[in-house]
Amino acid sequence: MDPAAAGARGGAAVRICLYTSTFYPTVGGQEEVVDRLATFLAGRGHRVVVLAPRVRRADNRLHRPYRIVRFAKPSSRRYGVSQVALHLAAVRLRWGMDLLHAHGLYPAGFVAARFARLWPLPLVLTAHGGDIEPKEEIRTVPLFRRRLLAALARADAVTAISSAIRREYRDLGVPEARIADIPNGVEVAAFRDPPPAPHPRPYCLALGIFFPKKGFDVLIEAWRRLPEGLAREVDLVIAGGGQREAQLKGQVAEAGLAGRVHFPGLVRGRDKVAWLAHARLVAVPSRREPFGLVVAEAMAAGRPVVASRVGGIVDMVRPGVEGLLVEPEDPEALAAAIAELLRHPDRAARMGEAAARRAQTYDWARVLPGYERLYQRLLEA
Repeated sequence: MDPAAAGARGGAAVRICLYTSTFYPTVGGQEEVVDRLATFLAGRGHRVVVLAPRVRRADNRLHRPYRIVRFAKPSSRRYGVSQVALHLAAVRLRWGMDLLHAHGLYPAGFVAARFARLWPLPLVLTAHGGDIEPKEEIRTVPLFRRRLLAALARADAVTAISSAIRREYRDLGVPEARIADIPNGVEVAAFRDPPPAPHPRPYCLALGIFFPKKGFDVLIEAWRRLPEGLAREVDLVIAGGGQREAQLKGQVAEAGLAGRVHFPGLVRGRDKVAWLAHARLVAVPSRREPFGLVVAEAMAAGRPVVASRVGGIVDMVRPGVEGLLVEPEDPEALAAAIAELLRHPDRAARMGEAAARRAQTYDWARVLPGYERLYQRLLEA
């Protein structure tokens, strides 16, 4: 693909279908990756269709420079998932399809692989974490595991968003030559000239969807263990929402931390930039983290990170350079690491500067062309 024009065979735009198991208005890392990739490809002159499930009881309208086709999400993960192949066929017949890229190994990857056997074309699969990690249902339920292995066997290439995901591919038998390392990214420019501080007192920040794997309960327990002097000087802000919000607020009350731990709700766009940019540090206490988008955003904002030593986080944060890493589910170690940076603001500032420099590696402007190069290689094979 000519870098000065739309990459294509014979000079024509490539017809690319991005089939994803989840998409906006649902909020998360996978949704952002698909949106960023589709926008980039459309900007390069390619003809992009995103095939995504309709989110029930939500406004699914989006104004984007690419086409979005919605389908009704099957009610069962066991039965009826292959019906989505009919929607893939409709996309191919109406708009054409030179390459298919499925985000999420199951059911999207499985359905895409079955479709690609019927209508041969290059197939790329991307795992985003919950669809490949060892303890997840897709690896432990025999039917799902067989379907996962069948999808991986058909794929012409798989992309690894972190070294942790790469290891899972290898454990599942994917040959080294078919794995392309393409991390997730962050828009570094969005963190320049942030809005004013959104909170009247100094604070440490954590943010994300309130799932158990995010470890916010561990962070609250760590905050309870902070030395009283530090806890009086600095608040904890946990921005987000989700299924465990009531439990987390209950934990805060039981720990006697009311007034010291704050929940501003989901924050997006410039509001998120403001919260990140003015934090003393960003805590990421995850139990599992296939990539760690919050880490990349914190680094882009020039903030030091205190995080669990898990998944993709270890690719981004070098201990003592961009932040501090602790073992997951260890509130004592987490509290000690947070206290260390709060007590030594000069060291924290140096880490923040190093984090901002490292964030350049994960800038979307550097990451997204890797997908286009991968597509080129497969189309020219």
